[in-house]
Parts: sequence; C-alpha cells; structure tokens
Amino acid sequence: MKKTVVCVIIMITLFSGTFLHAEEKGGPVPCLVSFFVGPRVGLEMNEGKDIEMLELVGIVFSPIRAVPGFQSAGVTGGIIGCCLGPRVGAQYNQRNVRTMEWLQLCCVGRIMIPFEAFQGKTMTEIEAKEGLRK
Repeated sequence: MKKTVVCVIIMITLFSGTFLHAEEKGGPVPCLVSFFVGPRVGLEMNEGKDIEMLELVGIVFSPIRAVPGFQSAGVTGGIIGCCLGPRVGAQYNQRNVRTMEWLQLCCVGRIMIPFEAFQGKTMTEIEAKEGLRK
C-alpha cells in the first residue's frame, strides 16, 4: 500500500511539472524529473522544454528509454539512452556525455544532477561551461 501511495505522489508531481510552467527556474519538480526520468530532462525543464511521452513511458518500461537515442544517434545513442537517460542518447550527435552523467552509474550523479536542476541550472549553461558541444 505504501509503495502505491509513493508511486502515485511521484507521478502526480511529474505530470504537474509537465503541464504547469513556472516562471522561476529550479525547485522540486525539475529535481524529481531529473532523478526519475533522466539527467538532462530536469535541466532542460529549467529552460522551458517539456517532458516527452517516451521519457515518461521509460519510467515504467525501461527498454523504451533507448528509442529516442536510437532514432537520432543510432545504436550508440540507443545504448547510451538506455543506460544514462533518454535525452542523453537522443542528443549524443550534438552534445558529448558529461562526466557527471557517467558518474550516475555509481550513484554519485543520481544525486548531484537533480541537485543542479533544483538550483535552477540549465543544460545550455552546463554545455557552455563544460564544453559539451560537438
């Protein structure tokens, strides 16, 4: 019963972040989205971009996370999308993978990236700072 209540609260938070656009950047919604959906999704929510349907479905059925990466960057993008997040794989042709995204494989990035989204950082700012543009 407790797991069901927690899942419902998480889904309500994620869907409210999809349909409500706050004027200020950061906060709990981009933080939760970065944690559950993918590392770049919450950071790009701070820029005003929405969550895509395949990213939401990927929460429940994880192989779907590979589809956006496979469509835009081929097999390499699909593998990266499945392991690191759907937007990371989908943007592989335009942006390199961050060190912090690789660190989420050992749980460090799973905490730090949502914290960045909570603070209001955007993916464009991080891309310029870390030189991720290909």
